This record gives sequence, C-alpha cells and structure tokens, in this order.
Amino acid sequence: MVVIVTVDNAKSNDVALDYLKKKLEMKDGCMLGGQFLHMRCATHILNLIVQERLKGIHSSIVKVRNAVQYVKLSPKRMDRFKEAVEDEKIQFKSLLSLNVPNRWNSTYLMLEVAEKFETVFDRMHEEDVEFSSYFMEVDGNGKQKHIGPPKGEDWVNVRMFCNFLRLFYEVTLRFSGSLFVTSNTYFWELVGIQNELHRLCGIVGDPLLKEMTQSMKEKYEKYWGDIENMNLMMFIAVVLNSRYKIKYLKYWFNKWYSKKKAEFSLKLVRDALDKLYAHYAKGTELSSASGNRQVTNVGSSTESSASFPYDPWKIASHEFDEHKATKDDNECTTDVDKYLNESSEKNRESFDILACWKVNSTRYVILLG
Repeated sequence: MVVIVTVDNAKSNDVALDYLKKKLEMKDGCMLGGQFLHMRCATHILNLIVQERLKGIHSSIVKVRNAVQYVKLSPKRMDRFKEAVEDEKIQFKSLLSLNVPNRWNSTYLMLEVAEKFETVFDRMHEEDVEFSSYFMEVDGNGKQKHIGPPKGEDWVNVRMFCNFLRLFYEVTLRFSGSLFVTSNTYFWELVGIQNELHRLCGIVGDPLLKEMTQSMKEKYEKYWGDIENMNLMMFIAVVLNSRYKIKYLKYWFNKWYSKKKAEFSLKLVRDALDKLYAHYAKGTELSSASGNRQVTNVGSSTESSASFPYDPWKIASHEFDEHKATKDDNECTTDVDKYLNESSEKNRESFDILACWKVNSTRYVILLG
C-alpha cells in the first residue's frame, strides 16, 4: 500500500504522479484514493522561495564574488592572500569558496566565509597592485569587467544577507535530515519562517532587507499560503507529535488567518485524521494488539537554531507553551479524541517522537498504525 511519494515541485512530476495514482488505484494499492499520495519536497520549495529573490543578485554580492574569484584564480594569488591573513592575525580555519550563481546556499556559504576576511581584502586593495588592477580592467565597450572591490557598505550588506540567509540555510539542513524524523517538524519550521518573514517585513529603516523579505513572502504565500494546496499529511504529522497536537495548529491558524479560514483549515486536518483512523481501524484487530512493536532507534530532530542570532523557532515555542495552559473540553468518543484531549508532552529539545509512540503503542494501537 503506497501512502506518499515525495517529488520535486515540477510540472512533469504532477503528470507522473497522476499516472502513478491511476495505476495504483487499479490495483487497490493506494490509500484513501491517493488523497495523500503527492508530496511536494519542502526543501525544493524552500530553495525556490530563496532563489526567486536572488535572481537579481545585489551588487555587493557580485563584488565579493569577484574578489573571491580573483584570489582563487591562481595558487600564487592564494599564497598572497594567506600572507595577508597572517599579517592581519585572523584565526579562521575555513578557506574561501566560490559560489555557484544558481545555488543560493553556495552563495550563503561563500559570503559567510568571505566576510571574516574583510580587513584582508582591504589590505590587498591597498598593497596588491595586481588586485587593484583586476578591478580596473574594461571590456571592448569600455565597461568595467569586474565590479568591485567590496568596501565598507558592501560588507555591511553582506552581513545582513548572511544573517537573513542563515535562517533558510538551517531550515534546509533540518528538512534534509536523514538520521532523524523530519515530517513531524514540518509545520514547526513553517511557523518560524512565516513569523520571521512577517517580522522583517515590518522593520523600519532597512529598505534593502524589507524589499528582499517582501518578495520572498509573496513566493512563500504562493506555495505555503493556502492549506488546500498542501498535503494534509504534514499537518497530521504535527498533530501526532504529543508536544503539539491539534492545539498547536489551532493556535497558529487563529493567529494568521481570519476566523472562518482558521476553522475551515482545522476542519480539513481533523477530517483527514478521522479518515486515516477509520482506514486503519478497519484492518486492525484490537484483540491482538501487543506492546512488542519494533521501533527503529532513530535520533530525534534538533529543533533549534543556536547559531541564528534572532531565533524565531524558540520564540514561537515559548509563545505556544504559554498558550498551552488553556484546555479544550471536547467529548472523547474515539482514540483520536482521547489522544487530542490528553495533556501535551513538555516541549524539550531532547524529545524523541519514536520513543514516545513506542511507550504508548498499546494505548493507541490504531493511531500507531
């Protein structure tokens, strides 16, 4: 029985998944008529959101790239660069890396390292004649071949870009994790991204940052702004995280959306959860349930961003923890209701969702599926 197939966000994959769905339905190999079959890769969508803004790449980034490119063009230039690093007494082990223009994460890594050597590039501009001449070269039309070198304002912009891109870089790493569960953290990551984009859009006094944030927020809304265009299984994974449950979705839906849209979104998730429960209940023999289920010992995901100066995830978690004191008084008619109405687990970074469900395997046989 196929439940989900994760693919990149390409139109050709839409056609391929439609074809696969028809074939699976013919053989009764698709759960609930393929309602959850098509999962769009979150990492790929995140890359599209960031890359959209970096299409018209800022001149400060180009200047830094040209300076890095100059150093890496020959071993002799690299040696002179290393000498300047020693003269400036900079203790930093990483070496310069040149970005791939159409890959924003490589641009981030290039800027993150290069900005540590600002004083080195300044020294080369003052003392290295060949370095200065490189930026004075012109093409056949008399235009400057290599804009630069980067100066004070450029480095200020570069640090701003680094702080901003670090948010998405670290989310990408967590989305791409292979040694821990990632599906249950999907909406948690979205909370951090959406709240941070909203905060940065309201910042006064930094037009460059505001412009960049607004264009990315528009792209975010295109892919993740409407729950009807998203795979509901990602929200169900959050509900089955005993720290959050449906109250987490309810809190953020009510904060982001109108009352009508929030209620509609919650109903979509709850209806999907009930359908899944009914599907598994139909084929489950409760009398044969035992607590001997084998669960692979997989580490829990690290839901923190310690290197990010302003951590939107920790702020969002703290905000929800304060809200979590309120309780919903719903009647318990199924195991789903019973699970949702129990107190949530404490929010701690060492939480292991697989171990938690292993402990509760005999209490919620159908939910564990």
